[in-house]
Amino acid sequence: MSIEHFTAAFNCKLFKNGARLLLLALANRASDGEPRKDGRNIKYGWSYAGVGRLMADINASSRDTVIDNMKVLVGAGVVKRERRLSHSSLSFVDIDVLRSLAYTEEDVAEFKRKADTKVGKSTTTGHDAREKALPLKSGESATTDVGEIPLSDVGEFPPSDVWETPAAVVGKSPTHNQKVNPQYDPKVVIPKYLNRQSLNPKWLTLTLTVRVNLMQVGLLLVLVD
Repeated sequence: MSIEHFTAAFNCKLFKNGARLLLLALANRASDGEPRKDGRNIKYGWSYAGVGRLMADINASSRDTVIDNMKVLVGAGVVKRERRLSHSSLSFVDIDVLRSLAYTEEDVAEFKRKADTKVGKSTTTGHDAREKALPLKSGESATTDVGEIPLSDVGEFPPSDVWETPAAVVGKSPTHNQKVNPQYDPKVVIPKYLNRQSLNPKWLTLTLTVRVNLMQVGLLLVLVD
């Protein structure tokens, strides 16, 4: 691992997302030019990492992810590839190109400016934060980045009268509460065989009239006998 290559890749401002992650993986595996324990000497900035190893380094689920991002790095000139027969390709990370693409002081200042900018969140800290955390009194308004949000006073709303709102008929039977249904008369027993249409006052009056007439006819027949 070459600390110099990794630092240069970390400070490179040209790449984002998958390409930047692959560049960091290649820089992490770039040789520092020192002799290895296995006796093989790799030139400064080169590595033997193949596609499979790079997939594991960046946690890629497809080899196409490594190949596509490798083309981006090669096209920008920060990475060079050397193909070998029956072996994985060699990768070279050009530290000079990376250093030429490093963040400037202006770039760092721009990132700090964006970080300090309010974007839907309050950056108040210290004493100001404690003051804003205090509970607000009735009639005051809470000031936010999107404007003022008035606080509602629950005590200003009068209590609702339950009996002013008529109850909806649920099912086939009307309510037997006289305050909700003034037409209900507890003295009048509605037969179960009456349908919904018979609940109409006109039909109910007609039905009771027929029953009274039938009772009168039955009484006359008894007297005649």
